[in-house]
Amino acid sequence: MGDGDTSSADLVLPRSDEPPDFRRQASSYARYRRDYSPALYSAIAERTGKPVGRRALDLGCGTGFVTAQLRARGWGVVGADFSAPMLSGARQLLGGDAALIRARAEALPLASASVALVTCGTAFHWFGPHPALHEMHRALVPGGWVALFWRYPTRAAATPRLIREVLARFGPKLPDEHFVVHPPEPFLGSIFEPVAPLVIPTTQHFSPSEFHGYAATTELLRRFAGPHHAAFLDALRDELERSFPGGIEEPSEEHLFLARRR
Repeated sequence: MGDGDTSSADLVLPRSDEPPDFRRQASSYARYRRDYSPALYSAIAERTGKPVGRRALDLGCGTGFVTAQLRARGWGVVGADFSAPMLSGARQLLGGDAALIRARAEALPLASASVALVTCGTAFHWFGPHPALHEMHRALVPGGWVALFWRYPTRAAATPRLIREVLARFGPKLPDEHFVVHPPEPFLGSIFEPVAPLVIPTTQHFSPSEFHGYAATTELLRRFAGPHHAAFLDALRDELERSFPGGIEEPSEEHLFLARRR
């Protein structure tokens, strides 16, 4: 992270009224969450080599779009998530023959040295980092790779400012700094061999209703808004339609962390 970045580890978030649980969000995730850029998948492929005949694990697969991308690129891929409704959404996307398992990152029901790649898109921050990395290392073949990645709007994007302004009407205030949820060195203290992280520029295109739907799936905003969450979302919808009637182009950055098993 650069100067001025704030991670969730640096803040005391309002306590959730439920544990991290995405059961009621699965249909919204499938509709409003976006896939990552082709450049990110290409950057992973440059490290992993040809996928033919090799297996990958997409950890925290959610409704399955990363799993689908890996499969389309030739990997024999297993999608894993602890949420049964998320896995149901993934099965709708991937088809009945998809290899999907319900599991937590800290206790994977996979044989040791059984996959050549582990991917984890915008999910690692929900895991116990040390036990999850231990399980990834155990599941990987020697020389296998793990790819952790997140996407954020840039400091120049208008949407984070709009969200802060609308949320502040109801009391809670998000930090003014560029907010990220990933640790600055996710492989620190592990037995992985990391390479230099990459920041990949991209742009997200949203209609007002699409961005509103995306914001509704964001756990951070739900926690900060608390009992005002529904009112906040109603106000945000009005402001999006007023400020961006022709749609939104949100400049974004994808942060990719790669490491190799010795």
